[in-house]
Amino acid sequence: MFVTELDGVKFIQGVYCNFIPIIPIQILNTTLNSCFGQYQFNTLTDVKLAMAKQVKMLGGNCVVDFKFKYDQKVGGFWAPLWSLDNVMWHGSGIVGKLVE
Repeated sequence: MFVTELDGVKFIQGVYCNFIPIIPIQILNTTLNSCFGQYQFNTLTDVKLAMAKQVKMLGGNCVVDFKFKYDQKVGGFWAPLWSLDNVMWHGSGIVGKLVE
């Protein structure tokens, strides 16, 4: 289990016992994605900041079973001609509150 904290929200990779899920269970799937944006310059921190904002709006203070993935795909026939690529940052996990 690996725990990090950003903007008051803890991101826990793996299972955590002292955790109460927000009911109904909220599974976040956050993606930063743009063909024309500057997402290739983003980092894991940007994904976590976007998720932290959503977690707080749902009334939670943590994301359990946090997973992160980065993809880069060339999209379609025109993309190579214009040097466009599709950079995607994915973060997911279950929103809840920690019991301390």
